[in-house]
Amino acid sequence: MVTANIDPRELLCSQDKDQPLKLTCPKEWGGTCFKVCEKAGVIVYKGGASQIFRNKYVRPSLIFSDGMPKPGPDTYFLTPTGRVDFVERQVADSL
Repeated sequence: MVTANIDPRELLCSQDKDQPLKLTCPKEWGGTCFKVCEKAGVIVYKGGASQIFRNKYVRPSLIFSDGMPKPGPDTYFLTPTGRVDFVERQVADSL
């Protein structure tokens, strides 16, 4: 799980694993600001471990130390406004 200020599509589809991700205040898409939106993000890993990343360290290579995960065809995102399917992956697989 990632905080709402990290776009999971950017996290999983990053072309450059060392490129910092852009942290965006959720107010930009109608969400609630949590005061540190552009300064830090929180990630909770499978198994329950969590980690706080300051904005300069929010990059895929530091978040996924064992390599980038490959989302399955049934991968989806839960957002405050509902479930969003990971359509880009499904479309790419069908080409």
